[in-house]
Amino acid sequence: MIVAGAILAAGSSARLGRPKALLPCRGTTLLRHAAEALVASACVHRLVVFPPRCEPLAAELAGLPLRSLVNREAATGRASSIRAAVAALAERSPAADAILLVLVDQPTVDGALLDRVMAAAAATGLAACTYEGAIGPPACFGRDWFDDLGALSGDRGARALLEAHRERVALVEFPGGAFDVDREADYVRLASGS
Repeated sequence: MIVAGAILAAGSSARLGRPKALLPCRGTTLLRHAAEALVASACVHRLVVFPPRCEPLAAELAGLPLRSLVNREAATGRASSIRAAVAALAERSPAADAILLVLVDQPTVDGALLDRVMAAAAATGLAACTYEGAIGPPACFGRDWFDDLGALSGDRGARALLEAHRERVALVEFPGGAFDVDREADYVRLASGS
């Protein structure tokens, strides 16, 4: 299965109150960490979805084999980044069988986890992580789901789609997935290493 990976890094970080992608994370940044995890995975095509005026973000990925995509509608919510990634995939990687969605604020994601999600999707066409009873990203959607992804709106992203079709989602255990950097307290916890 040919999978294209997309890091969603165009969010406004409203709950944190400052851009999270460039926050230090274990000797690098949250963005670079997510990008290195994607590069370490078996994804064939890789892109990062940025907001407008993204020069500092793009510079953070120097030397990595990723393509940048500017989402001019980033202010309308996460779904716009998913739509942009799916549209870019259709144009730039028409042979891709699936898209893997990765968030910039999950510091425990690594290439091995992404490979497990893709392997689960190869069997079912739809896979996501499970943590603390929830399902969510990273998540992989086969081509049959591209129209549904392209119809998403608002800030909930693809989680609503996963929940609506929960019985069809192949689940990958990801205990670290419950921790993401949404608020200042989350970042303090990350910075302290706890």
